[in-house]
Amino acid sequence: MMNDLILILREIFPDLRIERLPIGHRTDDDNVWYLGRRGHREEVQVDTSPGGAPPFELERRRTRVSAESVREAASKVTEWLA
Repeated sequence: MMNDLILILREIFPDLRIERLPIGHRTDDDNVWYLGRRGHREEVQVDTSPGGAPPFELERRRTRVSAESVREAASKVTEWLA
C-alpha cells in the first residue's frame, strides 16, 4: 500500500517531500503521488491502483518502471532519490 511505501521511504529519507495530485472532479484519478527530497531536483511520480494498492507505476524523467510490491517500489525509489 502507498502508506507503507511512504513509511519506508521516510525512514530512509527524513527530508522526503510528498505531494498528491489534486483532483478536480470526483471521477478524476487521485492515485498519483509525487515524491522528492527537499533541496533536490529529482522527483518520482508514483501511480497506484485504487486505494493506494500495488502495482506501482514509477516514473522519473523518461523512465517508467512497474513494481509489484511495496519492497520493490521502495528499492527503485530509493535508488532514484539517493
